[in-house]
Amino acid sequence: MNERIKIKVKQMLDRGAKGLLRFRTAFLFSLFLFLIVFCRVAYMPGETSFDELFPVSLGYILISLGSTILFSVLWRLLLEWKHKVSLLYEAVNIPALAGFYFLWHMMPMNHYFAMYVAGLSFSLPCLCLFLLQRQMATGLFPHVFVSFVQAFGIAVLTMGLGGICLLGINALLVPIAWNWGYALCAFSFVLVGINVFLSCFPSEKECPRSASFLYLLKRVFLPAYVILLAILYGYIGKILFLWEMPVGKMNWYASFAVAVFSLFYFCLYEETDNGSRRFLKYGALALFPVMVVQALGIYIRFEAYGLTAARYASMICSGFGLAVIAFAFFRRAACPLFLLAGIIGVLCSMTPLNLIDVPVYDQGRRLERVLVKNQMISDGNLKLPVSISEEDAEVLRSAYDYLKYSEGAWRFPVVEQLRNDDRFTELLGSDYDQRRVIRSYEWNEIPVTGYRRLIHFRSDTTENHGELLITNGDEMIRLDIRPYLQEIKEKGAGGQKGTAENMMYRVNENRILRFVWINYHWGKEPHFMSEGYLLEK
Repeated sequence: MNERIKIKVKQMLDRGAKGLLRFRTAFLFSLFLFLIVFCRVAYMPGETSFDELFPVSLGYILISLGSTILFSVLWRLLLEWKHKVSLLYEAVNIPALAGFYFLWHMMPMNHYFAMYVAGLSFSLPCLCLFLLQRQMATGLFPHVFVSFVQAFGIAVLTMGLGGICLLGINALLVPIAWNWGYALCAFSFVLVGINVFLSCFPSEKECPRSASFLYLLKRVFLPAYVILLAILYGYIGKILFLWEMPVGKMNWYASFAVAVFSLFYFCLYEETDNGSRRFLKYGALALFPVMVVQALGIYIRFEAYGLTAARYASMICSGFGLAVIAFAFFRRAACPLFLLAGIIGVLCSMTPLNLIDVPVYDQGRRLERVLVKNQMISDGNLKLPVSISEEDAEVLRSAYDYLKYSEGAWRFPVVEQLRNDDRFTELLGSDYDQRRVIRSYEWNEIPVTGYRRLIHFRSDTTENHGELLITNGDEMIRLDIRPYLQEIKEKGAGGQKGTAENMMYRVNENRILRFVWINYHWGKEPHFMSEGYLLEK
């Protein structure tokens, strides 16, 4: 038994060493990323907020390293496919890192940036699977899926055990900052998780079959999937019986069913037993009516409320699901689907067909059609409609409600005009979040040198649109904070983060306000609630 364990451990260590050597560039970049996080946490003393610990400039570097790790894996697989593996070719990853950095650095960190990074992070692994599938004979996806689950489990276990150690050090030895959790997270998921996963990447023509995983898939997941499919068919029967289709209820369950069937297809399409073949063929047929009803529900929502990012993504996933069903029914190999998924990821994140711009364009057109139809806009100027139908008003509200939160709405200046025109408040409904700022800030210390008194206050009233009232015993203090309120409005609404600079206001030479939290709403009934400290000389 001991010899068996030793052999198993030796095989694991040899496999890990081969994997690190094979994907050495990814290992070096993951080590570099971990060291940056570690050194940053060690350099910043005490408790530090996430934004201070990882400023935007450092965020670009870390994201560029992550992007290059994914690219280096794809590049290595491409070199292996073309039989051109050499250090000279691998050196391409260095200019790739510089290219990613300059690419990301040119973009502000907003929803577009997150979409680009997410699209790249999805597409590169799909293309890696495509290249691996071209080289492998059988068993690729089940092996990669099991390897991913194992690597993720090891990373979570490392994170948990490391967290217990950090708690022990903090409780029993010396107090340490919670920021060390970021270093532990980088170590667990980047350095350990990624490299354990890459060490499991197959290099032979045939991948080892995981009998336990296939048994679990067929004996546990398959019955659960059949039950879910039966529930969906029961729901379809209920729709037909009542002749009424509630929208928005079935979509998530149908999407989950398609995702599970896709997992079955990618794992079982190479199996030769009759049971697997029959399941994929007839399972594809059984899932098709569910997808038809799901598509009908999405279309009803689209007709009523236009296109949204979630609805657009659901349409794309349904289209890919139909491709999976077709491949399963006709027993086609999965290789083209990996390429298709990678292409879809690029198209929906890095082209004009992306998940932000397409829904914004659709909602903007809906908004403009209503404005023109009801003669509410002329030469770029807005005016209230003489009369408007409830249907048009609902289209106007739904389109505006979507666009006012989207960063792609800059293409339609009329959205900003509607936001700032109080005449449309009643027509468009409440615009609570667009005219409210909530901030908080924890002062580690408040310097009182040079001041004769410090007054803690909590105020929820303003008078004359800008007078802060502070009660101190029998004393009533009135402070003019109109410049401070104007500065807040100019910076715009939303969850502006509190900082030492924007949570402090100098009233005059003798008085200064240091706010702990503020809640400012400047709609029809403006009010300013706050808590903080007044320092007086």
